[in-house]
Amino acid sequence: MKLKSIGFFREMSQGKETDPSIHDVIRKGDQLLVEQICNYLSNGTTAILSPGITKDIIDEAAGAAGTGSSCTDGIWLWPDDLVYYVRKYNIALPDDFLNTMKANSWKNPGKDLDLSEEALIVDGTEL
Repeated sequence: MKLKSIGFFREMSQGKETDPSIHDVIRKGDQLLVEQICNYLSNGTTAILSPGITKDIIDEAAGAAGTGSSCTDGIWLWPDDLVYYVRKYNIALPDDFLNTMKANSWKNPGKDLDLSEEALIVDGTEL
């Protein structure tokens, strides 16, 4: 399955140097879409399972933000803590991703994906 990554930031433990900074998108999202986005993100299929805990990268005193796992809708792959950052900090997401959610009527089709038999290729790299 070929996926595009979204919502990975260089400050995250699973982020890369080439990823954008989360500080550039804080409080820039559409406040009216936060609940729809969070519902969509929360209903993806876990594509990569990580049994850890990720800390809030904006405010470490806030505690845990997620697990380090990654989820998908069959098109995009995002860290499970992305929903936390959208809800708490109203981070802006790229239009391509928002358009996918809107095209799916804000219902994540990834909930029923079976990823057990297929290789994951994210941004052109097989995992």
